Amino acid sequence: APQFSAGAEALVVAREHGGARLPLAVLAHPPVEACVWSLDGRALRPEGSPRHRLLEGGALDIANVTRGDAGTYGVRCHNAEGSASTRLRLLVH
Repeated sequence: APQFSAGAEALVVAREHGGARLPLAVLAHPPVEACVWSLDGRALRPEGSPRHRLLEGGALDIANVTRGDAGTYGVRCHNAEGSASTRLRLLVH
């Protein structure tokens, strides 16, 4: 199953109307097939949002950050061996 190189919950601080990148470092063999992000338990659909972009490797970019973007983000990645999840917190000033 995939493993995340940062075991502790990460904290990202962003400015309102700026950009934010939620980093992700996944170690997996076989390679990760997909990563799914959620905010406060609700699944995000980056492909349907002009402000969210899923980067190669699984990190999430958020453009034009609003206070509504603040919260706890979860990400679950899976490969042929199983799945694993981790969390990050986003603070918006």
